[in-house]
Amino acid sequence: MKLLIIEGNPKEIWKSREANGGVSYHHRFSQLLDFFGFNDNDVVFPSEILGLPSVEKLKTYDGILLTGISLNIYNDLIEIERQLDFVEQCFFSGAPIYGSCWGMQVAIRVAGGKVGKSKNAREFGIAKNITLTNEGAKSVFYKDKPRVFDAYCIHEDDIHTLPENTEILAQNEHSAIQALQLHYKKSTFFGVQYHPEFKYEDIDFLSN
Repeated sequence: MKLLIIEGNPKEIWKSREANGGVSYHHRFSQLLDFFGFNDNDVVFPSEILGLPSVEKLKTYDGILLTGISLNIYNDLIEIERQLDFVEQCFFSGAPIYGSCWGMQVAIRVAGGKVGKSKNAREFGIAKNITLTNEGAKSVFYKDKPRVFDAYCIHEDDIHTLPENTEILAQNEHSAIQALQLHYKKSTFFGVQYHPEFKYEDIDFLSN
């Protein structure tokens, strides 16, 4: 299985994270995939725009994964515009797409939805009592998952408006959308607002 990881952060941010003892998002994703035996992975950096695969190349991947990021999607930054443009191309590829936190938010924006500041402020550390909807309980993405669970998280933004062809799969008291499935262009997207790829040390690093 050939997978593509899209690092959301600009180079200066993920490099600084690693220089200060943290783990960059694309490295954390790679570690998780390695753990499950998926070790044939490429990484791209759309903020830098160089060397991005074409739609034809994207079609050769069995899946595309969008990481988190330290920016807000509604900020007027060229790094964000580049990512929105590239993820649009990913949806044209037909490859299935997954995203956590920022990854879900960028997919929603590309598909025509809206993202903004959460009315409940920041959710950090543990997202409590994430509850599967009826659709989520039937979803293959949550097979054998408890109906209610906790997960590592860090976000201050939420989805405000959903695009068409979207199903909410999970929610909690803080965020009405903690997971969803979206059909857009030629691809199916599954995303979560929390960070299943995180380890405790990620939360510890972000706390300091």
